[in-house]
Amino acid sequence: MLFKQFLKYSLVGCLGVLLELGTVWFSVEFLYFHYRTAVVLAFIVSVSIAFLINRTWTFSSDSEEKIKQYLKYFFVALGVVTANVFLISISVEVFGLWYLLSQAISSPCLGIFAFLVNRRWTFGIK
Repeated sequence: MLFKQFLKYSLVGCLGVLLELGTVWFSVEFLYFHYRTAVVLAFIVSVSIAFLINRTWTFSSDSEEKIKQYLKYFFVALGVVTANVFLISISVEVFGLWYLLSQAISSPCLGIFAFLVNRRWTFGIK
């Protein structure tokens, strides 16, 4: 069950990345948003949709505390983004790693962390 949930969570994460990229592109090219505004909007949109899919499909949550779960999920995502920027900055600036290699190392580690935290804390699965 844990592995199956992790695979679903990973698929939703990949969908979230595509959704985020598409939202940034659409917001900049068609809505004429500044790219920074588009990035923030895309983060909110992708996290929100990923939450809905993970809540229903990955973790099959039927809890009445949807808003509480959403806020937890959002703060986990915000923490992961913050940690990602920090880790990549350290690995590039201090250790001289290529930024894409840093991202390739950071993403899976933070993805596993986010999965475990969301599984336990956000959705209450022991």
